[in-house]
Amino acid sequence: NNRFVILNRLDVHSQGQATFNNPVVIDADPGVMQIIIEQPSNNQNAINIDGNISNNEYTDYIAIKNFEIVSGDVGIHVAKGNNIWLHNNRIHGADSNGIRVNDPVNYDSIWITSNEIYDINSNQQPPDVGSGIYLGVENGAFRVAHANILFNKIHDVLTYGIQLKTNSFNNVIAYNDITRSGWPGIIVYGNGGSCQQNIVDSNLLYNVGTRNENGIQAQGGAIIANNVIIKSGY
Repeated sequence: NNRFVILNRLDVHSQGQATFNNPVVIDADPGVMQIIIEQPSNNQNAINIDGNISNNEYTDYIAIKNFEIVSGDVGIHVAKGNNIWLHNNRIHGADSNGIRVNDPVNYDSIWITSNEIYDINSNQQPPDVGSGIYLGVENGAFRVAHANILFNKIHDVLTYGIQLKTNSFNNVIAYNDITRSGWPGIIVYGNGGSCQQNIVDSNLLYNVGTRNENGIQAQGGAIIANNVIIKSGY
């Protein structure tokens, strides 16, 4: 049986043991058997990458690859981690976000590549959440830096395809394919005046911002180039 229904959530924590030369790679090899993780509760995440906030311990150098993740509140939540790689996962049916990098901590070097994310908050409850990829915190008190969001396919999400919150800097959002988002396919808030700008480059967006919104929206501190937007709502 390759389908695992989790009653609580799957917590991933390196406990300070993973390093650049010795990372922890959790790989559900699709060439052998596709591993499906299902979270039946919409009040719980499917996978949490966590550290220990009380002693400022981060989970570092973790890779999660080739899983199918179904339902839950969030598919993969990076709660407290740096140097994290999420690659070639299929995430669908989550209520809030497909992937969320969002806790009261600063993040560095998050790689989110070649994932497929879809059917996020298809029930439209509440109507103001449902992003494919969510990075940063609402008030900008904590930031994401040096993240690379590349080659992801995101479709059928209630709000944003990819959103990067304020004060985050030197992040790259490129080569993503985003289709059917209710709000802008990509939104980038300000970088807090940093000299290191965020880059939004070479993304393909089709039928985005369907709730009378823009295709791409930025508030400053960003280089936006070489993107193709076909049919936005605004």
